[in-house]
Amino acid sequence: VADAAPSCEGEIVAALAKQLKLEEAVVERIFMAGVDHATRAAKRRRLSQPCRSDIGETSASLPTAPEALAVETAASQFGFSTSVTLEDIRRELAEFALERDWDQFHAPRNLVMAMVGEVGELCECFQWRGGGGGGPPG
Repeated sequence: VADAAPSCEGEIVAALAKQLKLEEAVVERIFMAGVDHATRAAKRRRLSQPCRSDIGETSASLPTAPEALAVETAASQFGFSTSVTLEDIRRELAEFALERDWDQFHAPRNLVMAMVGEVGELCECFQWRGGGGGGPPG
């Protein structure tokens, strides 16, 4: 199964690059950053939980990329952490941006322009809707 994962990732990257009309190298870099982030997040979740031998999992086990992308289906395994704070999330986002040297793009002007672009995309959902009611189509 481990041999099939890179092939599958390559197919996903190729399909996304074609759909987004971007170079495969760019899409692959973004895709792998997401896989890396998911792997680290899964590791943090596992390390923050006590050892759960009832499902054959130890707190020291490190997930592989396919494991990090897998969705846990058992409802009994799901629960919101009460120990995560907004400061933890802010710190994690700052670390994520620092690892990729994104701070050079985070000047107030650049952030405002990016936010305006995102708001414009959201407004497209409502652009041709009549009246004042209802949400986005779909």
